[in-house]
Amino acid sequence: MTLSRSRNTGDEMIDIPHYLHLLTTATLFSAALLFAGSLLLIFFSSLDDCFGDLLWVSLRLTATAAPPLPEKEVEEGLLAVLLPAWQEAAVLPQSLTHLLTNARYRNFRVFVGIYPNDQATERAVRRLAKEDARIIPIITPRPGPTCKADCLNALLRGALAWEEVERRKFKGFILQDAEDMTHPEALSCFNRALDYHDLIQLPVVPVVRRWSACIGGHYMDEFAEMHGKDVPVRALVTGVVPGSGVATAYARQLLVTASDRAEGAFNTDTLTEDYELSFRLAGTARRQIFLRLTGSQADTLATRYDIIATRELFPHSLRAAVRQKARWIVGISCQGWRQLGWRGSLMSRYYFLRDRKILLCGHANLISAVGLLYSLGQRLTAELAPAHTPPPLLADDDLLWHVAFLNIGFLLHRLLVRHLCVWSLYGWRQLPLVLPRYLAGILVNYLALCRASRIFGSHLLTGKPIGWDKTSHDFPAAIRRQPAKGIMRPAYGGAT
Repeated sequence: MTLSRSRNTGDEMIDIPHYLHLLTTATLFSAALLFAGSLLLIFFSSLDDCFGDLLWVSLRLTATAAPPLPEKEVEEGLLAVLLPAWQEAAVLPQSLTHLLTNARYRNFRVFVGIYPNDQATERAVRRLAKEDARIIPIITPRPGPTCKADCLNALLRGALAWEEVERRKFKGFILQDAEDMTHPEALSCFNRALDYHDLIQLPVVPVVRRWSACIGGHYMDEFAEMHGKDVPVRALVTGVVPGSGVATAYARQLLVTASDRAEGAFNTDTLTEDYELSFRLAGTARRQIFLRLTGSQADTLATRYDIIATRELFPHSLRAAVRQKARWIVGISCQGWRQLGWRGSLMSRYYFLRDRKILLCGHANLISAVGLLYSLGQRLTAELAPAHTPPPLLADDDLLWHVAFLNIGFLLHRLLVRHLCVWSLYGWRQLPLVLPRYLAGILVNYLALCRASRIFGSHLLTGKPIGWDKTSHDFPAAIRRQPAKGIMRPAYGGAT
């Protein structure tokens, strides 16, 4: 088929099949190039993951761990819990009641940051404050939502003003969220650890979901690996513990010094102010520690042992999970790269690379998966209908197929490690659900990456600040417990 087109210089014939062939060839070449690049990127990323696993195994085999807390009795120091709240009227009464009722610690105050345009939350907090003087409402100077860091700065200023009025000083400041179920021994643990450390991070343990809740349940598996392996190892080899936003304690002087900045102690230009603060204060907060300790509770809330941690329900809907994880990617990978650069030791830079590789590897995972499915379909078509066989992405003898098979092996290894971490924390009953939740996590993480790229790209183009894209929360059914005496012991998997 040809098409005639008249020009001033005469008639010119355009061969449409020829141009379609060129277009098909160019498309196939681009797809093959993307597929090959994705295979290589996933290969090197998998080697990086295996290196992290080797660090974990080597530290376990050599019994390398952070020094345990001395078991001597420590006087209860005055602690301040900073709890930012925006539209949390539904969960705050439950979480605060749980904290005040179950904490095996009495010498603390809870500063709740509420916005002047959030009357429902303000009424709920003031009602609780009338019942228990340890709850102190702090009204932020600006209407909400601003950002979590801005609310935390207002809370810190309010806590320091309270010190001036009461002529008492806090031993440390602790970050918690409105939906958190705090462990009864957490404050005692912080109190003891603050005698030896500037920054303390306890684990975050997602509450067990029903078997069909793969979206909310995949957080269980990710945190079992992250707070059971990755963060403890990172803390040991770099000396820096990335804050998790909750179950994080700071020595008083550390935050007082950080608050000397005009913008306040917490960076309002990032969505993960806790993560950024750990690295910004690395020079002055040299004694950072990630603590995995067991308590003395009979009810372990579906974990294999009673781990002193903050428990919470993570989002169970796809939209809410994507919004939350997009916020983490923007703060850690995008804003963290922009604000923190590649500072620190070689190992610190290595872990920065691990934090940020999702920006490329997330897309590479999808491209490589689509390429493998296409290649599988092409092979089947070649067997069943040779006349209609599409062109292959790679030749049968291409060396990159060896890389593809290695990547599949790395994936099986990754699943094995994930199963081990989940079994270590939750026991064997959760193991059959790891694979479907892993697949759900892939979907959530990729959609979150797309959303984060759009948000941060729009910010770079327009210069508009990125707002607090807050997730709505639920609170698990709290169980009242009678105080029980016991010592805090290293958790299974090693104290770190």
